[in-house]
Amino acid sequence: MSRWAGRLRIALILLVLVLATYLPVIITGYIDIRRGDDALRHADYVARTIHQLSADDFAGAAAYYRSAARKLPWKPELLEQAAGPMSHVNEDEALSLFEKAGQRGVLSAEGWDAYGFQYWSTSRDQQALEIWKTGLERYPSHYQFYSSMHLAYRRLGDYSAEQLSLEKWLDTGEGTAFDHYELGELLMASDPNRARAQLRQAASMDTELADAVQTLDASLALAALEKSPSGRLVILGRGLGLVNDWGLGQYNFQQAVNADPHNAEAWAWLGEALQHNGKDGKAALDKALELDPNSTLVHALRGLYWKRQGKYEAELAEYQKTAQIEPENPEWQVALGEAYALSGDLVSGLAAYQKATSLAPANPVYWRMLASFCADNGVQLTEIGLPAARKAVQLAPDDPQAVDALGWAFAQAGLLYNAEETLNKATSLAPDSALPHLHLAETYLRKGDQSGALGELKLAQQLDPGGATGTLAAQLIRQYFP
Repeated sequence: MSRWAGRLRIALILLVLVLATYLPVIITGYIDIRRGDDALRHADYVARTIHQLSADDFAGAAAYYRSAARKLPWKPELLEQAAGPMSHVNEDEALSLFEKAGQRGVLSAEGWDAYGFQYWSTSRDQQALEIWKTGLERYPSHYQFYSSMHLAYRRLGDYSAEQLSLEKWLDTGEGTAFDHYELGELLMASDPNRARAQLRQAASMDTELADAVQTLDASLALAALEKSPSGRLVILGRGLGLVNDWGLGQYNFQQAVNADPHNAEAWAWLGEALQHNGKDGKAALDKALELDPNSTLVHALRGLYWKRQGKYEAELAEYQKTAQIEPENPEWQVALGEAYALSGDLVSGLAAYQKATSLAPANPVYWRMLASFCADNGVQLTEIGLPAARKAVQLAPDDPQAVDALGWAFAQAGLLYNAEETLNKATSLAPDSALPHLHLAETYLRKGDQSGALGELKLAQQLDPGGATGTLAAQLIRQYFP
């Protein structure tokens, strides 16, 4: 018995030694998990309260979970827990952690989804698709993958695959308003009735989509009246362009060209869409001109092309052609006036704007444009600009753009108190429009009202953060309030 007791005693001693060696590691491993959880909770609190991501908290959480994974090798799922917060800190490290978790077979469905998004967020769409497809093979009932995959298919221009993914996702009943909206867009050319149903459902779920849905609905109605398949596709592509979906718009224009290679308008719109999608578009516009040298649309879109290139003489030549083809169309006179101004010929520009008002004397838009031209360029303000602005307001007294044009004309003419009163009315008519706020700010600066000017400049910048008005407001803030 004493021999067995001795052996037991030795075994217990060895066990104590093993526990003394490894138990602190195990304990600190679980402590690291708690610390990682705490860091993530704090990151979530920061995001909810001050709407900022806490990089330090995410980095700390990732470090704790990685440390725990090393100390607790039987819990490889901690690799996924580390990858999540790491994705906010170090993209390559996050991908490495996701990959290791996937190789060890412990990546959850949500983990595969997040793994794919790590690639998608950096525009590596094909890699993202491969990850999501692998996740779908392992978790076939996790339909969220279809929602994710449609995003990659959209950017890759694989619209058939995107449609299938969206349909599978929406069958779950969990789709968002924008999911329905995008499916509606995809169905416009192939199934107009289903497209309308999806678009209207989107608008009923999110009223902010109502204007875009109305635009696309009008495009579907117009397309239904067009007999030519190519013509229908052009109308639908234009509608998509109006809601700023130039990717799918380009696809429709390309299909229109394929359906009828002699459709000059299809080529011209294809050239326009290519420019919006970061391509040149000149070859398509040249083809359009070759097919129909007397199309005002072709010349107008070519004019836009040259304007973007900064070649204003070439732009002017295109709009001179449109005005020659349709001399009674005030739209071409306005475009011609702007082109003259950009090329430095203000006298001819003024004459073109005046001709537009003579062609449509009851239309306040052209009087407003004439007034804005005079105010922006300091041309004939008292003689032509102010009377034109007053005429615009007379024809449309509650039009904020007309009221703004009158206020700006007053300001440019040095009538600052009239300008302030009028521009305040314009901002009250359209509080979310940046330009009246900018004009009011400039009026305040001329009056010496620094406080009022700064408030209006900040509003203009907030309302148009990426546009010309917001950019000018930011420049004035830096200039006057360093």
